[in-house]
Amino acid sequence: MVIAVRERPSPNSPFWEEAYKNHYQPLCRLVGYKLTRGNVDEAEETVSESFRRAIEYTQKPETISNVPGYLWRIARNVWLSRQEKEKTARTVSLDDPENESLANKLATEIESDLLALLTNQELLKNLRSCQGPLTQREAILLSLHLKGYTCADIAAEQNEDVRAISVDLNAVRSKVRSRLKSPKTKKAKRGGSGH
Repeated sequence: MVIAVRERPSPNSPFWEEAYKNHYQPLCRLVGYKLTRGNVDEAEETVSESFRRAIEYTQKPETISNVPGYLWRIARNVWLSRQEKEKTARTVSLDDPENESLANKLATEIESDLLALLTNQELLKNLRSCQGPLTQREAILLSLHLKGYTCADIAAEQNEDVRAISVDLNAVRSKVRSRLKSPKTKKAKRGGSGH
């Protein structure tokens, strides 16, 4: 990386050149390890942006007592702000009247096969007879999910880790889906419809 030099060289340029030589690579490794989970390109972009901001906004760099710590704080803030921007960019407000059709479409598409299954009590009885009932934990997770709880809400309710809840809930969904696809269930669906 080349440090961007303003049209007029800053009196702080020697300080930042020295800081860059001494701290760029170690900071890239630290950011890669702690923030970007090994994504070297993202780590280098984050550190480069950190140096750019430090050069641009630090008035008296000679007063910095811990240069690596100072640069780490800037790098962490840069990375966090990028994560927040990416998260916000992927978000669509469902309250916006223009997105009403999107909200309706999402509501009908999200887990429609699972919701249809759970509203059909006869099919649930057939599932239980084919492959046994859901465990108590699976039933609780599925029930809370169908009531509109997010994984974070369920984790708070159950005093568990969000990731564990997410993994378990996905496993329950897969289990229910596989039951839907099993030959016994298809026969039960055809035979139990009364047509």
